[in-house]
Amino acid sequence: MATAITDRPDVQAIVKLEKYEEERRREISAMPSEAEVTAVEDALQAGYDKLERITWDIEKISKSEDGHELQFQIGLADLGVLYVLSTSIHSQLDELEKLMGRIERHAFSLDCIRCEQAARAAKDA
Repeated sequence: MATAITDRPDVQAIVKLEKYEEERRREISAMPSEAEVTAVEDALQAGYDKLERITWDIEKISKSEDGHELQFQIGLADLGVLYVLSTSIHSQLDELEKLMGRIERHAFSLDCIRCEQAARAAKDA
């Protein structure tokens, strides 16, 4: 009994590869836009600005010798919040450094791809 061509393992592999490549094309529609990058930069800057204001406030308060001029009591919960913030900053810095490294490594690969695409376009022209 004859088998259909689509039942052949080599044809199935080709069809599977074509489907995979089509899914990848849909998945990777474009490089990040300048607007997306600007939005991330703005969010990072806004976070930095808030953190800087908190740091200034802490520095002003910590310049008190014994706290007699302060109009509030510093509690353990207040210090706990600062330590949690410090731990969070360390964690975020570690993760941001990892992402930065990944972006830098992949930017090199993308530049190689860009060169290949330009060479292919020049050859086809």
